[in-house]
Parts: sequence; structure tokens; C-alpha cells
Amino acid sequence: EGLRSGTCEPSVRDASWPDWQALRAANPECVAWALVEGTGVDYPVCAPSDGDMARYLDIDFWGRQSRLGCPFLDHRSTADGTHALVYGHHLAGMRLMFSELHDCDQQERFDGLGDLVWATPAGGVHTPRPLCALSLDHDDATVQRFAFGEDGELRFWLEGLCGRASARSATWHQDCATARRVVTLCTCSSVLGGQPERTLVLFAQPGEA
Repeated sequence: EGLRSGTCEPSVRDASWPDWQALRAANPECVAWALVEGTGVDYPVCAPSDGDMARYLDIDFWGRQSRLGCPFLDHRSTADGTHALVYGHHLAGMRLMFSELHDCDQQERFDGLGDLVWATPAGGVHTPRPLCALSLDHDDATVQRFAFGEDGELRFWLEGLCGRASARSATWHQDCATARRVVTLCTCSSVLGGQPERTLVLFAQPGEA
């Protein structure tokens, strides 16, 4: 938690945020920063260089053993790719990591989300908007897609997920049509450990229609 940037207002950040040199000196696997406005989600995101995604379930940003873990990128995606999929823990009774997202598949909770501030060393800072949220089984491959063609595949994929979602933006049709990049934050749905359901919150970065 000590790495939190301390504010949920990107407008007050100066051009030096995030300090990638310092972050990468501490952990060379740091590839992004994720902040959801109006929540406590405000953390660096790592990408295991060896592809072992499970590693960050039990170690923190500094490589120390920790039940908090560290948000990490699916090894099949990239931080600046069309779809970045990020995993983070849900810890019952706490507001740490992605815990505040676990029930955002409920429309009322989803409506309370602000934009995602997504920063990467190469891509700069972007603010994708909440698109939809849904609960899926952990092995459901629907959301695990990272390559898209030029013939509207991204739009059709997003429309399919929005059709299954239990919470979505009022403008989701338009948001799917104009999206050029998506960041999905994933966490456990249940307060009980070992359950298969995962809550996924999708944020879409608009482009030209």
C-alpha cells in the first residue's frame, strides 16, 4: 500500500508522474500504473518476465512474501496493447488491491466507478472509461482475447461481453463502437477463498468513430 500515489485526481499530477526510473529501479518488471478514480485502486502493475503469473499472487512489488501480492498483467497481453488484462487480489474486509471491484458487476456499484487512469512508460497517461462489468468462471476464455483484426473485431467482442454483463455504461453501444483500447481489471468475486467466479471490470479508451 505504501506505493499508492496518494491522490485520485490525475489533473493534479505533474509531468513526472509516474517516476518510471524509480519504479523500474525498484522492480524492472513494472510496466504500468493503474488507478480507478473514486476508489483505493492505485497501484503499479508488473509483468512477470518469466511468464509465471502466479508469482505475484504471493509477493509484493519489492519481491517480498505478502498475501497482498501485486497487480500483474496477463502474460499474453501487453500494457500498451489493444487489450490489457490485469489481475489483483480481493481481500475480504479490506480496501486494498482490487477488493473494491469485487461487486462492481452490480449496476449501482459500477455506476460509482470513475475513470481508469492507465499509465505506461511508452504510452503515457490515458483515461479509459468504465464500459461494463460481469462475473465469469475463472477458466472462461471469453475475456482472454488479445489480438484483433481491422474489420470491427474489437467492437463485436466488446458488444458480446456487454451483452453478457450485469452492469454497463448507459452509452455502451457508442463506447463499443469507438473503443480503440481496453483495460480489464480482474479479481475474485467471492469473499470466500477458492471460489471459481471472477469479477471483470472493462474500461474502454475511445478513439475516432
